[in-house]
Amino acid sequence: MKLKKFVLFSVFLCHSLTSVPPREIPPHLLNEFTNDGQTPIVYYYIDESSKSQMPFYSKELVDDLIIQANLKSPQYYENTDTWLFELLDEHPNLFKGKTVAVLGSGYPWYEAVVLAYGGHPFSIDYRQIETDDPRLKVMTVKDYKKKPKKFDVLLSISSFEHDGLGRYGDPLDPNGDIRAMHDCFEMIHSNGKLILAVPIGEDCLVWNAHRIYGPHRLSKLLQGWKIVDIRGDYMKMFELPSGNCYEQPIFLLEPEA
Repeated sequence: MKLKKFVLFSVFLCHSLTSVPPREIPPHLLNEFTNDGQTPIVYYYIDESSKSQMPFYSKELVDDLIIQANLKSPQYYENTDTWLFELLDEHPNLFKGKTVAVLGSGYPWYEAVVLAYGGHPFSIDYRQIETDDPRLKVMTVKDYKKKPKKFDVLLSISSFEHDGLGRYGDPLDPNGDIRAMHDCFEMIHSNGKLILAVPIGEDCLVWNAHRIYGPHRLSKLLQGWKIVDIRGDYMKMFELPSGNCYEQPIFLLEPEA
């Protein structure tokens, strides 16, 4: 079974998702978004600001996805999923018995992976997720902010690169991705881990779809984090052709001491 295309995104900066995203970068934000003109821009406009339907994560669907996870069958992000399975096989206790927050949950695939590896998934999304599966804990970003808690592991797959670009009606913020990473420090225990995947290639802003992280932006994104393990040769990915070309390797991170 192959999943329909889905996109995960962080919404920790999005108190309200109502604004239609601008097609052009506002002039007063252009330098910040492009690192004073050093980051090239590719235009690929997407308006998903009106996507407000309430998702339903059925137990039947989650059970089917757990089967796929046990088979290590990659879904939409094929290389990324393969690298994630490699990482989890190398670190078999990473999820086992742990609380794992899936940030920007768009579909219960990664929750199913957490369950397949013995973890306890928490889905966090700006929408109210409904489920009949007692194994899933779901919460809105608003609810989390009212009653925050710390987790053993955070899982962010193809998420933070969208923050602050307005694609989902979120406020424009040139450093939305950096702020989202900083928020993670407050969400994990002192010995907690963050599993991260973002587009890696030549530094580029694909407006308003996502960011691509080359050496410059990636170093800013990972500031304050220690790389514990990596799956996928991210250094080689820096050599991909300029423009909208990228891969999403898996980083296992922990806060620097």
